[in-house]
Amino acid sequence: MRDRARANPSIREIVDYWSARKDESDLAVDWSEAHERCWRCGYRSKLQKCHVIPGALGGPNTAENLVLLCGRCHHEAPNHQDPQYLWA
Repeated sequence: MRDRARANPSIREIVDYWSARKDESDLAVDWSEAHERCWRCGYRSKLQKCHVIPGALGGPNTAENLVLLCGRCHHEAPNHQDPQYLWA
């Protein structure tokens, strides 16, 4: 059952995963606001789960492969198999 929960992580689970692994200086927001503001532009809006490696390219629907972006930034996110590409 735990694997199934990881396959559709909540916003909180995504923030918790990345806050333990990534320095917030790489984001437009700090971790205390990461559940309500776009990680790329800082805009406060309904966040979308954006795949680091898109599902069409084999990326899983797990916390380690998801970031939180506003609709505009999600639309502009690259489709790439290299997980570091999204952070660049």
